[in-house]
Amino acid sequence: METWDLDVEQRIDEATSQEEVAKQVGIYAAHCEYTFFGLGLQVPVPPDKTEHIFLSNYPKKWRQEYDTMGYVQNDPVVLHALRSSMPIMWSDLIIESPEQKHVFKKASEFGLVHGITVPYLTHRGIFGLLSLARESRPAFTPAAAIRIKQQLLWLMHLAAEKILSLESNTQEVPKRQLTVREAQCLKLALDGHRINEIAEIMDVSASTVSYFFGQARKKLGVTGRSAILAEALKSGALSVHMVEMSSAPVLTARDNEIDERRHPDRNLASPTERFGRDSRKSPDRRH
Repeated sequence: METWDLDVEQRIDEATSQEEVAKQVGIYAAHCEYTFFGLGLQVPVPPDKTEHIFLSNYPKKWRQEYDTMGYVQNDPVVLHALRSSMPIMWSDLIIESPEQKHVFKKASEFGLVHGITVPYLTHRGIFGLLSLARESRPAFTPAAAIRIKQQLLWLMHLAAEKILSLESNTQEVPKRQLTVREAQCLKLALDGHRINEIAEIMDVSASTVSYFFGQARKKLGVTGRSAILAEALKSGALSVHMVEMSSAPVLTARDNEIDERRHPDRNLASPTERFGRDSRKSPDRRH
């Protein structure tokens, strides 16, 4: 991961509002040579409510038309995200009906022609997606397209976790014991190592290190890297691992060896149920 990417990660991690997170996503979109971005989340709220969050720089008139006309029901981007967790270029989407083709045609009138989307699904029933869009066709090589998809998976996870932590920062979060690898990440951070250095030491990707930090954040019930490290020391969460880590080399792990795997339980509800236009913040077309 480039140093520039790590700077974006730090800014998102230190954000204190959804608007600040959106600003960083927009900056990253521009870095990838995309004009527009849209990030939507559907969050279950017990006992039987759903909160919709949508952040974007899409044209205001397009957002209004999208909601008024109920385009979400025939949006190929949303339909793909409901069926698959794989990133996809809009040019590879399967258009199954005249209604879906019409949504694409109307979006193109607002400059949303070529794009890429990454879905977001979690075991907590949270559904979302991140899309970048532009008017002209990007001159990406196949290798560059794959790299951008990987970057957006990382960015979506990072932004979504931050937004969710901001939403729940007033709630009491149960604290659970850190795994050895999560504790190793925090210990290395305490020693002054940056994300890319921790990834190299542990022989994992930077996104895997970010995942470990995200898990530690949720377990400790705090936001922001400085707060995580302070709480880990204050609560004694690191103490159970300190002796082991001080006398043994850092464990290595590949991306597919993450201790706490997430198993999304996808509820393939209709698009209207996912992103109903009567919600407080309903996602737009061309996510």
